[in-house]
Amino acid sequence: MRAAGGASVRALAWVFWLLAANAPAWAADALSLWEARSERATVYLFGSVHVCRASCFPLDPAVLRRFDASARFALEVDLADPRLASLFDAAARRVPGAALTGTLSPSDRQRLRAVLDRFALTSQDVEPLRPWMLAMLLTLKAAQAAGFETALGIDNALLERGRAARKPMLALERPEEQIAAVAGGSETEQADALMRLIGQIERDEVPAMLESLVTAWRDGDAPAIAAHVETELTAAERERLLTARNAVMTRAILSAAREGESLFVVVGAAHLVGDDGIVARLARAGYQLRQIERGQ
Repeated sequence: MRAAGGASVRALAWVFWLLAANAPAWAADALSLWEARSERATVYLFGSVHVCRASCFPLDPAVLRRFDASARFALEVDLADPRLASLFDAAARRVPGAALTGTLSPSDRQRLRAVLDRFALTSQDVEPLRPWMLAMLLTLKAAQAAGFETALGIDNALLERGRAARKPMLALERPEEQIAAVAGGSETEQADALMRLIGQIERDEVPAMLESLVTAWRDGDAPAIAAHVETELTAAERERLLTARNAVMTRAILSAAREGESLFVVVGAAHLVGDDGIVARLARAGYQLRQIERGQ
């Protein structure tokens, strides 16, 4: 999802969990790209970061060759779905009469006001928003302040490349499914996540965190990224944002692969790693997996 509900939604869905024992091992020259082969089909799995810098480009030739050679490509959702903006807006806004500040303690409200001031936002700007959406907004503001942009996200670049080549595109999720996952959790759980983020902003941790994630993505270093995110998401968040969605997207990939054409999948890197990640799920479905390295 992008713009009104696009890459901003996916910007929070970063990677988690250590690689499963039966998943391909990380190599020093690895890319965030896996090849999955069966007797019938070849599927490429490319982990994306949804906010990046100009230095993230150009993408490695090994990625672009496989993308260009694939018959189709797949993204998490269809960004052209006309329902996307209205569904996102409905999930992002509070019930009329409910106040965001009512879910926060007086001291937390004071901390929130200080962070809003930092990004030239007012209480009136954010009062209609549910806590998860405010956390999304602050994440993007902090990323932009550090020089990262959603317009430079990896999935955005490959979407444009695919459209230019008139390559057929497959959506792995329905918009309702992704929005329900990102907007899920109780108001208390959402407020807790918001305050964790505010603590990171107060300590100026966001720039270094994003830099380390992009470096690990560029190096294909899944264990390094997973070790970081293991500390950032609660078990409930992992289940809602990643595990449940991985099952849905894996089913869509397997269904598409039955048609026999090659498929290049672009999803947040979160969805590829771990015992419940798409890589491990395809391995359990009988696919042969290998992580692609530079120059291959």
